This record gives sequence, C-alpha cells and structure tokens, in this order.
Amino acid sequence: MTKTAGIILYPDFEELDAVGPYEVIGMLAKIDPDWRVFTVAEKAVLAYAEKGTINEAAVRKRDIDKLRAAGFSDKDVLLIATTIAYHNYAIRMAAAFDVAPR
Repeated sequence: MTKTAGIILYPDFEELDAVGPYEVIGMLAKIDPDWRVFTVAEKAVLAYAEKGTINEAAVRKRDIDKLRAAGFSDKDVLLIATTIAYHNYAIRMAAAFDVAPR
C-alpha cells in the first residue's frame, strides 16, 4: 500500500520552513519504498494532470480552483495546463503512428 506524507503551507510560509521537515519526511521514501512524499502543490498538479489525461472533458473550474488554492497563479495554471496538454498530445500521436515519443 502506498503511503503519502505532505507538507502544509501556511500564511507567511517561507521555503526555509519546509527544508528540515521535507528532508526528514523524504528519508521515509528511501527507507520504505511504499512512501511517496509530495507537497500539497505537487499533489494538486498530479491530481489535475491525472484527471486531464484520463478524461480531459471532465476538467472543470473547480479543478482549476484547487490549483489556485494550492498557491498557483493564473500564469502557473496556464503553464501547467499547456504542458499537460502538449505531453498528452505527443504521447497520443506517437501511439497513433507507432513511434516512441521524445
């Protein structure tokens, strides 16, 4: 069973506040391969990418709102969405023509 640990960001959060806990929690993945360590922001992007990849028509405003709540700006959201769309397109085109994606 996969286990997940996260770091919650709070107002006035500074990157340095997470370094120690992230290093300690990150060691869990080295000790026990069932552990996956993500920030809340990383988890939000992964959930959005999964939904957009499996069923892009199901992506709604609330999915974008979850990215914003994780701290992403509109510019960040656009970059995330276009990156995911590009990679999905490249993989689907490669599969259609039976070639390896680059």
